[in-house]
Amino acid sequence: MIDNAIAQINQPQHFETAFIEPDRLYQLAGNLHRYQGACDTAIPYYLEAEKRRPQTLLTMRGLAICYEQTGLDDEAEKLFLAVLQRVPDDALTLNYLGYWWADDGRHLDEAIALIKKAVALQPASGFYADSLGWVYYRLGRMDDAIEWLERAIQLAPTDAIISDHLADAYWAVGRHLEARYKWQHALDLGLADQERDATRQKLSDATTAGTKSAQ
Repeated sequence: MIDNAIAQINQPQHFETAFIEPDRLYQLAGNLHRYQGACDTAIPYYLEAEKRRPQTLLTMRGLAICYEQTGLDDEAEKLFLAVLQRVPDDALTLNYLGYWWADDGRHLDEAIALIKKAVALQPASGFYADSLGWVYYRLGRMDDAIEWLERAIQLAPTDAIISDHLADAYWAVGRHLEARYKWQHALDLGLADQERDATRQKLSDATTAGTKSAQ
């Protein structure tokens, strides 16, 4: 439907009487493709939306996410920072950029500052609490990591990634039984292919280690 509407507004006889602004149509099309995991397809729509109405927050953020998802890291980082320069309290961007940096092991001090701000803006978000716990995990601050990851799982108990992160932290401090339980729980909740394979391997290794220890 959106592509049909876009085709109509691009006809020579089209007058500016559409039910929605053309840039918004391109932005919506980009969003739909991004939600389906098709960022390569989404990027041209976002770029057209940006051309028609520059510096729109939702377009900039969606484009930045797609750049990150397709490996265009430099472009993604510049655009995320541009979003935050325009809207410093955009919690979604604060969390996304902070989590990305933390997951890559980069700019960890800056990542903590960004995620702490996102948590302060939306304290009921389990996903933001998870991000903060994960950056503490990457820094080796396991007590802080477990505190925030346990809070995250209380706020979002059905999220598989949070369960997986908490298992990693439990394992790191020797809480092995709890770690195995949480890894299995993450698998039961459902993980994407790459994360699922990694978690299965962690659980298998942990089970083997436990068997050898018992012997």
